[in-house]
Amino acid sequence: MAEIIGSDDEIITNQNKESKMNKELIISKDLTPAIFFNKNKDGVLEVTNEVANLQKKVDEFNADVSTKKGQAAIRTFAAKLASSKIALDALGKDAVDDWNAKTKAVNAIRTTTKAAVQLMQDTVRKPLTDFENAEKERVAAHSNGINAIRESGDFYQINWQELSTEDMEAQLIETKGLDDGTWEEFNDSAVKNIKEAVEKIEAAITKKTQYDKDQSDLEDLRAATEVREQKERDDALIAKAKQEEREKIEQEAIVPIVTSAISRPVQKVVINYDDIPEPNERDVVQENMQKYGGGFVRALGVALTRADSFNATRIHKAFPDYWEEYLNFGKKTEAV
Repeated sequence: MAEIIGSDDEIITNQNKESKMNKELIISKDLTPAIFFNKNKDGVLEVTNEVANLQKKVDEFNADVSTKKGQAAIRTFAAKLASSKIALDALGKDAVDDWNAKTKAVNAIRTTTKAAVQLMQDTVRKPLTDFENAEKERVAAHSNGINAIRESGDFYQINWQELSTEDMEAQLIETKGLDDGTWEEFNDSAVKNIKEAVEKIEAAITKKTQYDKDQSDLEDLRAATEVREQKERDDALIAKAKQEEREKIEQEAIVPIVTSAISRPVQKVVINYDDIPEPNERDVVQENMQKYGGGFVRALGVALTRADSFNATRIHKAFPDYWEEYLNFGKKTEAV
């Protein structure tokens, strides 16, 4: 028998290892992997019984460790336990390998069987599946169509100002045409949404029409205002030009008269220095003459602006009534 050294699991074997281990086993000799599945009448697995038997032999084993014989007996019994342990584990491994092989085979059959039956199921159900899918598409088409109608009405209700009346009228005709009785069980909902969308589009067209008219009227008013204001400016320029021309003609016609009047013989107009009007008085008279007088008086006002003190005095002496009138002209206006 080969010498056993070290722990229970460290067994050094010789060329007759297998035969020696069989002799050293302390479990049943004819065990198979079935011990992991076989049960006795009490429902206890056969492998459990083998372990219980081993425990019984361990409980009965007794050796004197202080003697060489006892030490050898302990060593031998421990080696037999190790061999039995390895043998039981090998049986378990064989059972698992067999189990795995059978499982693999069963799984392969399962896969093939499942695929075959699934194909049968799909073939049988295909007409119903096709019908259900077509029904889903039909319902979705009606639902999407109704949603599109609702969204169309909302769109034109919100964006009417940016859209043309022509586009909205075309959309109105198209929306009315959707009430064609093809909505099946959704017909009531479709008719309701079409009616609401038509009302929103018609309201949008009304607003847009009024808006465009208001904009056109406003543009016409702006154009008319520009024309009127331009005419007023042109008329003012023409009137000013005519006034200037008239004043020029009047002055050209009156200057000789004024010149003649102020050129009368000196002996008829005796001027003293005390008669020279004050500058302020002269300014008031010439300003009022040009501002309020007729053509002749305005000419006198112009002459005063050009006259020196001596000639201003001659005008005063020559036309004392005009002088007095336009000296007090502003005061009379205020009094009135």
